[in-house]
Amino acid sequence: MKLVEIFGSIQGEGIHLGMPCVFIRTQGCNLHCSFCDTKESWGDQAKLDMSIPEIVEKVSQYNVQLVVITGGEPCIQPMLQDLVDQLAIKGFSVAIETNGTQETPQGAWITCSPKEDADYKISPYCKPNELKYVVTSSFDAEKAIPSGLRKLYAGNIWLQPEGSDMVNMWKKCIEIAAADPRLRVGVQLHKIMEVK
Repeated sequence: MKLVEIFGSIQGEGIHLGMPCVFIRTQGCNLHCSFCDTKESWGDQAKLDMSIPEIVEKVSQYNVQLVVITGGEPCIQPMLQDLVDQLAIKGFSVAIETNGTQETPQGAWITCSPKEDADYKISPYCKPNELKYVVTSSFDAEKAIPSGLRKLYAGNIWLQPEGSDMVNMWKKCIEIAAADPRLRVGVQLHKIMEVK
């Protein structure tokens, strides 16, 4: 599997906020969003090329229960389901962060972050547990989050400020959420704490 890195940290976003975890950052993405904070994951020049057993062995060196598979876009990795299955066998809880354009594996908590580059569309084969929207100066909540999604994921829809103008984007997040109690304002706790 093509990877950028494996590292221990805390989950800084969504429902698992604050939980110690191991991140597996995969190489490659089918989108190239201007605000992406992991551009090193673009392209196919992987820093690591590891087998599933090697990844599981590396993850097992950390004293955590949660494994977060992120990217780039992890769901373009052909062996993703096998990795999820093997981590589950070892007793890990697995979460995946995806842009929602691809099919998601079974047995993992799915955080879907629909992107403007994909017109905020979510593939019918993506089965999210929660939604996360990056709020930029051009973000249009009415277009990005249709009423059907607001109803289906009420209470599990996060508005997260884009990092380069966080203070102003937090204000925008609060304004949007104040108009609809089904929405939540999120943070990137790891950035506030200045950890990876």
